[in-house]
Amino acid sequence: MKLFAVLALAATAMAAVTPNADPNNMEYECQPGTYSCTWDRKGWRVCDYSGHWVFGGSCSHDTVCRYNCQSQKPYCLAKPHHHHGHD
Repeated sequence: MKLFAVLALAATAMAAVTPNADPNNMEYECQPGTYSCTWDRKGWRVCDYSGHWVFGGSCSHDTVCRYNCQSQKPYCLAKPHHHHGHD
């Protein structure tokens, strides 16, 4: 989680050094400095200063990425366990 915090600060700093960036520019895939889970939920991505998604990191094999709307950050949380046996 410490690595994620460092990455978060770096992305925020990169977004802050581009005051002329226009977030309404249609060439942006995303808002610089924002985060999301990857499509397969095996990791997260960061929107770089140019408005493009870049890989942020991987979750461990027993976790999946979940996005927290309140903090606006992705987190790696334990996978839900499904029981396949008979009761």
